Amino acid sequence: MLRVIDFEDVSALHSQTLWHAIAYGVSEGSPNTLSFMRPKEAYVSLGFHRRFEEINSSFCQNNQLPIYRRMVGGGPVYLDNNQLFFQIVVPAKQLPFSRQKAIHNLLAPAVQAFQQVGLDAHLDENLEVVVGDRKICGHGAGQIEDAAVLVGNLIQDFDHRLATNILNIENEILADEVFTLMKRYVALDKDDFQVPNIDSKLFISAAVDAYGQAFDLEPVFQGLTEFEKQKLKELDAQFVESEWVRGMEPRPSATTRIKIRADVWACATDYEGTKVIANLIKGSISNLQVFDKELNGSRDSIQSKLEGLSLSQARDYCLGLNQDVGTRLAEALGQMGGPKV
Repeated sequence: MLRVIDFEDVSALHSQTLWHAIAYGVSEGSPNTLSFMRPKEAYVSLGFHRRFEEINSSFCQNNQLPIYRRMVGGGPVYLDNNQLFFQIVVPAKQLPFSRQKAIHNLLAPAVQAFQQVGLDAHLDENLEVVVGDRKICGHGAGQIEDAAVLVGNLIQDFDHRLATNILNIENEILADEVFTLMKRYVALDKDDFQVPNIDSKLFISAAVDAYGQAFDLEPVFQGLTEFEKQKLKELDAQFVESEWVRGMEPRPSATTRIKIRADVWACATDYEGTKVIANLIKGSISNLQVFDKELNGSRDSIQSKLEGLSLSQARDYCLGLNQDVGTRLAEALGQMGGPKV
């Protein structure tokens, strides 16, 4: 049996804690579960291992956007009632050991559902659900006790400006780059695409069929167990505790790396006074801007030379300049590589 639960409209808090409660339930023996929900209010969600300081908490407070930390990975994201969330939760032992294969198995039925509602969707090489090269479904995955969880969304409209503003980006140039990249790579832009009017009920029906077939299970609409209801109460309390929301202490860093989608990053860094802002798109540098008082008239030439290079190629070029500024610039570019979070 594939248990299906359509919670319909729920509070922002419950749009996070409900599927966590289901994960604990599946870990305790509840059946494989596919759930759906739509938050009544906008909010911000942060991945388990990410720093609270990545979020512009003042902006969120001023705009009445609560912040919740989830138990699966990924960075800070803006969520609202223009997004229908879906979650598939199964015992981890049912999935391949390979994380890549497991995520593929959990996402592939969703792609079928996107296609059923009229979107030319597919999984790309980075396991992003895309139309063309635009990410149309944000997803995160993880394991909670013995349950594997994949969460995703059907984006029916997206506020790129708000999604940028919730991020703690002090550099205005970088903030503009993030907004531009989001407009380019995240969600279908209704100004540029013939976007179908997506029926969320049709998507739910298509997803139920696709996941039932993928796991060879009969879909049955049911509710939460008593164990899961009790777990939900505990999670509701836990998720609003300031200590839980803030998470671990921040690690000092001179580099900001903001993931727009797989293989698309907006970056800024500072190494001993040499400041660099750039986009990394499929490993190549674009829109590079360098700030160093020693560059003077060579700034434009160096920026032009580095456009389109990989970070390693750019570092080698800068080291070949045989100048202190070249060494600093090479180190700054090296910092941009950062951890792939």
